[in-house]
Amino acid sequence: KNLFGRAGSQVESWATKTLKAMEKNVGVVDNAIRSLRYALQSDPTDSRLAHRLRREYKRKSSLLRQTAQLLDRMNSVGPIDSLT
Repeated sequence: KNLFGRAGSQVESWATKTLKAMEKNVGVVDNAIRSLRYALQSDPTDSRLAHRLRREYKRKSSLLRQTAQLLDRMNSVGPIDSLT
C-alpha cells in the first residue's frame, strides 16, 4: 500500500515529501470515494453523486499515474552518490 516503497534509499528529501503528500492526497480521494459510494447506496438514482464518484475515480487514477511517473524518474536517476 505504500506508494513510495519502490523508491527505497534513492528517495531524496524533496521527493519523499512530495510522495508523502501524494499518498495523503490519494487517502483523501479514497475517503471521498467511500462517502460517495455510501451515499449512492442510499440514493442510486442521484446522477450528481454518480458524476462526482466518476470524477473522484479519475482524480485517483491521475494521482497514481503521477506518482508512478515520479517514481520512474527517481529510479532512473539513481542515488545521489552515483551522480558525483
